[in-house]
Amino acid sequence: MILMGQGSYSTNINMQCLTAQRFKIALVVTIPLLLCGLLFRQAAHLPQTLHVNKPVYRLAYSPNGKYLAVGVGEHHPRPGTSGGEVVIYDAATLTPLKRIPAHHWRVLALTYSPDGKLLATKGLDFSIKLWDATTYSLVHSIPTQDVVQALAFSPDSQYLAGVTADSAPTLFTGKVSLWHIQTRQLAGTFVAKDIAVPPFNVAYTADGKTLRVIGQDALKHITVLYNLKTAVLGQGAGTRLPATAQNLGYWWHAAQSPDGQWIAVQAGSTLQVRLIATGAVLKTLKGLTRFAKSLAFSRDSRLLAAGDDKGSVYIWDVTTGKLLRQSQGHHNVINDIAFSPDAQTLASASDDGTVKLWRIQ
Repeated sequence: MILMGQGSYSTNINMQCLTAQRFKIALVVTIPLLLCGLLFRQAAHLPQTLHVNKPVYRLAYSPNGKYLAVGVGEHHPRPGTSGGEVVIYDAATLTPLKRIPAHHWRVLALTYSPDGKLLATKGLDFSIKLWDATTYSLVHSIPTQDVVQALAFSPDSQYLAGVTADSAPTLFTGKVSLWHIQTRQLAGTFVAKDIAVPPFNVAYTADGKTLRVIGQDALKHITVLYNLKTAVLGQGAGTRLPATAQNLGYWWHAAQSPDGQWIAVQAGSTLQVRLIATGAVLKTLKGLTRFAKSLAFSRDSRLLAAGDDKGSVYIWDVTTGKLLRQSQGHHNVINDIAFSPDAQTLASASDDGTVKLWRIQ
């Protein structure tokens, strides 16, 4: 048996008390730090919110990423009110810089020219308007007889294409109009016939020689691919591309990758990324739980985002097929989404009157 002296016993007790006290201090210091870290990580995943207070229908970043154009408007504006406005925000500070009373009714289409000099808008008032992207003064107004579904500038910013849909009893006729920016004259018009749903997307290929119109015919294919050199002369009927399988059902939204290689369409609870040239499935992206109301690729074609009809956003890595984010951010349908040019932010627009800015981690 080992007998411990009173001094040793007291020292041992004191050491135990000191250890317990240090442990308590460590807990007092560590727990708040852990909670702060958790809250910081949670806050990093929360979006910033722009309260526009009107349904937001379209979004567009300027090519340099400094500005965010927001197209708003009531579906049925009250008498004496401006139905379709464009609000320009500083993309870094989210400060509203300019409010443009662009159209009598809501803004249906919104896009910057690649050189950053012009902003084109289209409302339900049968006019396309070109705005100076520095002063946001009106440069030119183009009257139209049809409702334009989508707009696209050519890569050299010299032409503006608009696609419309005239409905027949069972089919739509998609009309593509091409305007020359410098002369402000109509350069050509050509027609995509026998479309089963309205065309809703138009884009140039990177070389500017071909215009791709996204819609569906009765076989659920991509609609047409126009060679502009012949189409403007009235000689090109367009080439149909097998970019979707016939068993997908009709789809109402699609996105083309900026590099012109892929198209994304919804197939049930998944999104299919297909090669436009062959229709082959490149990736099947899982995780979608609702109807995709809007789709968008990042500028480098690496990321794909979707906004659904209940206010959730989804972001996938197209290369790996991994779902990077699924977040509920809005209280109503998401009408449009747009990546910033550097792919660090995703903007989403909703009927709930807000724009959400999501950081890409």
